[in-house]
Amino acid sequence: MSRLRWRLNTLAGWLMANIMAAIGLLMLLNALVILFVSVWTRPGLDGGVMLEQMSMVQRAVDATPVDRRADLLAAISSRTEFGIHWYPNRASVPMPSIPWRDNVMSERMRKILGQRTIEGFDPHQDDPGTTGQTHYVLAMQLDDGTWLAFDTATRIWGLAPFTQIMIIILFALFSGIVVAAFASRRLSRPMNLLAGAAERFGADVQAPAIRPEGPLEIQVAMRAFNEMQGRIQRFVRDRTEMLAAISHDLRAPLTRMRLRGEYIDDSHQQRRLFNDVDEMRAMVDAALAFFRGDGEEEPMTRFDMTALVQTVIDDSRDEGADVSYEGPERMIYEGRPKALKRALVNLVGNAVRYGGATCVVLDEPDGQVRVRVVDHGPGIPEALHETVFRPFFRAEGSRNRHTGGVGLGLPTARNIVRGHGGDITLRNLNEGLEASLWLPKSPRPT
Repeated sequence: MSRLRWRLNTLAGWLMANIMAAIGLLMLLNALVILFVSVWTRPGLDGGVMLEQMSMVQRAVDATPVDRRADLLAAISSRTEFGIHWYPNRASVPMPSIPWRDNVMSERMRKILGQRTIEGFDPHQDDPGTTGQTHYVLAMQLDDGTWLAFDTATRIWGLAPFTQIMIIILFALFSGIVVAAFASRRLSRPMNLLAGAAERFGADVQAPAIRPEGPLEIQVAMRAFNEMQGRIQRFVRDRTEMLAAISHDLRAPLTRMRLRGEYIDDSHQQRRLFNDVDEMRAMVDAALAFFRGDGEEEPMTRFDMTALVQTVIDDSRDEGADVSYEGPERMIYEGRPKALKRALVNLVGNAVRYGGATCVVLDEPDGQVRVRVVDHGPGIPEALHETVFRPFFRAEGSRNRHTGGVGLGLPTARNIVRGHGGDITLRNLNEGLEASLWLPKSPRPT
């Protein structure tokens, strides 16, 4: 039993089980459809147009002398789908004596045919062995006591056989599509979960593991993915801890150097030493923050993106920068506000430092959130638009952190934005540079 369960839990077993379930359900639906169609498309005689034709024939025969009725019926029969025969009495009609099934004629039959004796014969329900009759027969008594019989080898009222077959085929196709959609959705769910987990992990290294489910082969792939994700997360955690230890070890000698610098009598040399110590400390802090990925531990929350952008602009204005804003008064977004603020501070700071007057534009093109930071500086050569996002690369040639920085501002900003499923792009304008921060309307990380 366990071996059978194991086989059914494989991808081949799932396919077999779903195909068999689909076939069984399809057969059940087809049986119900055929049963429904067989009743719906084969109405009683009083539900078709046959009664009007029979009524016209009956009135014509009643109005024709007995000796001429045979010629009249022969002429009419040649133009109809059923045979018409006249008999002098009931005994000569070639069908067993079977009263009309409903015993009481329907209102429509009484209205069309009048109140008269009517008998019917169905070869599929009545016993044809009595007279050898194999046709459908409907016999009615005329006003003079004679009988008029209508017969046909197949049913010619209700829907045509071809139409019935087409209806059955359409219902079968519809039910097959429904069953196939259900089965394929059930089979694709585990694969979609695995693909979604891979996409989340690509944007957020701290994404949680997925619970294995589905066929055995997909469960094996999910466990392997969880193990890989765990190893990468441990590697990132170990790297961060190592960098934190290095930073701690470097801060101690830097602090001692600054304390010893207090005893230097030459103020010029003392100031140069303090500047070097401060620059080294800033570089260590920036490198640690970059490799740690600040903001990844911050939970996702809903906040006003407009208010966040305005805060960054106000802080820049407090420092004397010329920064303006264009955009909506309110825009709700779900993300990590502290991390996004840091990315915006880096972008706006670069624009103010190198481009002077800066304009920050917030909009929502193509269902995305975009923050454009436009300056009026010299721009960046197009060949360096991707290079400037490499850690420690600075397009500005000096090593002064007050002008060129450490070279981690743009890489840090891009890492934060990519952690939300977005990106940062650069574009030179006729005068200045445009840095665009793109974010998906609904961020992928969870």
